[in-house]
Amino acid sequence: MKMMKGIGLLTCTLAFLVSLVGCGGGKSTTDTDAQKDVGVTDTEGPSDMGKDLAIDLFPKDAKIDQVSFPDAAEDVSVDQKNPDAAEDVSTTDVLDAADSADTSSGNLTVTFTKIQSPTWEVVDFQQFSAPIGTSATGYAEMISSIKKIITNHKYYTSQNLFGPDKPHSGFTTEVGEGIIDAGFTHGIEFTKSDWTKPKGIILMFTVVPTSDAPTGSSVELADGPILPNSYFPLSSDADLYKGTTLIDPEFDSQTPAVTQLGLSQNYDGYSHLHFSFAESTEFIPGDAGTYSWRVKLRDQTGAGWNLEISPLIITP
Repeated sequence: MKMMKGIGLLTCTLAFLVSLVGCGGGKSTTDTDAQKDVGVTDTEGPSDMGKDLAIDLFPKDAKIDQVSFPDAAEDVSVDQKNPDAAEDVSTTDVLDAADSADTSSGNLTVTFTKIQSPTWEVVDFQQFSAPIGTSATGYAEMISSIKKIITNHKYYTSQNLFGPDKPHSGFTTEVGEGIIDAGFTHGIEFTKSDWTKPKGIILMFTVVPTSDAPTGSSVELADGPILPNSYFPLSSDADLYKGTTLIDPEFDSQTPAVTQLGLSQNYDGYSHLHFSFAESTEFIPGDAGTYSWRVKLRDQTGAGWNLEISPLIITP
């Protein structure tokens, strides 16, 4: 994990690439520059301080319950001079919270805005509470929690990320199933104690190739759809909001190509990537209220997604 001010793993809220990506710790600001009609209100650039973790994970029981299409945006098209210009009208997916006895009632809503023409997509969104540790413990608990979820992945200390280890399938349900198997509380509603240090609340999701993605070798397949090495480093810029107030901007990270992991064999790319962002009272007050996550993902071609994931409801 890359430890900066917050925690970010490409898989968690620490700065781990698992991609584990970070935890927060920034000053609150008010967002007055919301984009129109694309479902994204974060217009700030990446921060140099990353507390995010990105990991290759997929939640088990996140199911698309309903898909709604908002009114057409004002003819938003790709502007080659502006790589953040949205190509498509945003769409909103309402995802069922993972099914389990301790899951809070309600749905997680994700607004997607496509940037240019990515050959990868984002799936399997989950929020859950788990031990993440503190700066005093080096956030070792976060690594342990993630290991319980994505058991076929390995933590690479030098890159601060969870990457491939044992070949497996079921990428799009891996995280959700792992969360349930580990017994972590998950859903949209939590109490303040659920992110009072050394515990934290983690957002996780998975990036997978689309049907028209390039093909090549990965740990899982000799020849199949991949996120090719030429797309990396893949950048993530995530922020936590409470209403329209920016609470924590420090979830930013860069995910390296699989060739940077020192594996015994060279591969053409990843078959999937898990991202996670963790927050706790080590970084923010964590008062009761309704929060949301805003995430920008970009590959080296400039293509990617803007995401808004909500709600995260904290009760006293």
